[in-house]
Amino acid sequence: MLDVQNGKLILTEFWGGTRGSEYYYIVMEDKLVHISRLVKGKEEFVTRRGRRKVFVYEMSISELCRDKKIVELIEFSFTNKGYGPYAYKYLINCTEKIEKRGDIKSLNIDIKEVVKNYKIVPVRERVIYELLNYDKYVIPMINEIKNTSKKLGFELLITGYAVRLEDTLSDPEVGRFTALVLPTWQARQKLLENLVKMIHEIYVMTLIPHALNAKTIYHQGPNGKLYWEIEYASRTSTAIIETPNGKRYTIWYQFSLKDWWDVVFPNWYAAMMGSGEKVPRQFIRPDIMVFEGEYKYRDQLIASPPKRAWLIEAKTKFTESDLEQLENYIKNFESIASEKLHLLLVGLENVPYKRYLEIKGYKIFEHVYPDGIGVKEFVSYIRNTM
Repeated sequence: MLDVQNGKLILTEFWGGTRGSEYYYIVMEDKLVHISRLVKGKEEFVTRRGRRKVFVYEMSISELCRDKKIVELIEFSFTNKGYGPYAYKYLINCTEKIEKRGDIKSLNIDIKEVVKNYKIVPVRERVIYELLNYDKYVIPMINEIKNTSKKLGFELLITGYAVRLEDTLSDPEVGRFTALVLPTWQARQKLLENLVKMIHEIYVMTLIPHALNAKTIYHQGPNGKLYWEIEYASRTSTAIIETPNGKRYTIWYQFSLKDWWDVVFPNWYAAMMGSGEKVPRQFIRPDIMVFEGEYKYRDQLIASPPKRAWLIEAKTKFTESDLEQLENYIKNFESIASEKLHLLLVGLENVPYKRYLEIKGYKIFEHVYPDGIGVKEFVSYIRNTM
């Protein structure tokens, strides 16, 4: 929110990642500099867990206009559902008297125009490292995803709250820029890591029909177009594919045996009733599940389990807590198939604890990315086991 009072420019920022947020940058030639680099903001509000903050910045317009004819600011905003960033440019004409908000000209500009004409230069090494990873992996993976979907005749429909995934698949340069719009280096690093992770998951998932040369038979829109429905923990499957010899397999992105609400409700109810007791909250969702046979709905799968299934976890980063997660997958999904559950761990780079995970039953694939040495091995495994 921008305002003018008593010769001062007042900017109010709402910090909340990429949901319900506004951030301000000043244009310096072809670079965008966050307002906090020029003036210290006053923290007006912070939620109990610190996830949302409000900062207010005040600066003298005369000081801001010093030796300048025009001062340009760009506001980036996100809706509460995560759509954006939407860009608004403000032009302060330093040759005229600025007494009120209406004296500052504003106009909407397309985010792609901003990406093309301006850059945000990070200084933190961790963010620079994640940008290098993004440039190395994300754009090539998106190209391969699009090539596979075009060749096999299906589209990707992103539904639910995966806005960042949708935007990045559509235009990876916008996805990259969106991460840098966030003011703190921690937020930038986290979003870049998540974007690499999500794109890698989709890339690994599309390697399955690529390996089998399989066509998509579900979902199909009213216009006859075939598509995959990408949604977190959906009750309906992502896609059903059919191989040239007639075998059918169900692909499920972020598969969960329970709805999200069923997982969080016990603790929500306890909080509403004033109880301090909490139920362990574990939303167990493998990145990708593949089931032998044809299943449109989760209820069908639970009522009539397949003979074989493939649990595929795609990893771009690995921590010790991931070991517990992978062990929980075995406990929770070992009976999902009546005959055989294949456990696959697909790493973007090297996978630590490799021997331990192999003992636990996981088949490990490393360096699975376009032209990576692990792609051929992963594709061969899919062909041989399916």
